[in-house]
Amino acid sequence: MKESTTVRVSPQTRDSLKELAEADGITLDAELSRLARAERQRRMGQGLAASTLDPDDERWIDTAVRTVDEGG
Repeated sequence: MKESTTVRVSPQTRDSLKELAEADGITLDAELSRLARAERQRRMGQGLAASTLDPDDERWIDTAVRTVDEGG
């Protein structure tokens, strides 16, 4: 079993997180992990959006977007 710890949050925050986890059909731990990952991805996206891309970077991103759009 994984080691656990206590995180102090308000009852309102706890209830909100519990509702999200239940709606997603996952544990509270999994929901918190998912939310943390989503936030890291959002921050990376913000960093990329603020960056000046060179033509090689733009081609790489265009290729990646097409690959995702095509389902591969």
